[in-house]
Amino acid sequence: KEGQNSCNLPPPPSIRGGVISTMGKRGYMEDYHIVKHNLFGDKDLHLFGVYDGHGGDGAAKFVSAALPELLKPIRQSKDPKAVLKQAHYLLNREFLN
Repeated sequence: KEGQNSCNLPPPPSIRGGVISTMGKRGYMEDYHIVKHNLFGDKDLHLFGVYDGHGGDGAAKFVSAALPELLKPIRQSKDPKAVLKQAHYLLNREFLN
């Protein structure tokens, strides 16, 4: 109905994404990305991430490799925000050690 903040449209049949990378002045790419559809076999769970190197690729490479594993608890969680916070805490702790 007009004036209400709701929408009864069905969800889109699929999610699409694309990636493009442009290397700056350095002689190597420092940035990493993740595009994972159907994360952990769940058709409603997708992961998209862009990690900017800022003077080196160490952290960006580490996060792109480690984050998906740290998000596994999100499938059973009633609090996805808490899982994301914990994953970021663990990423920081593991990278700095």
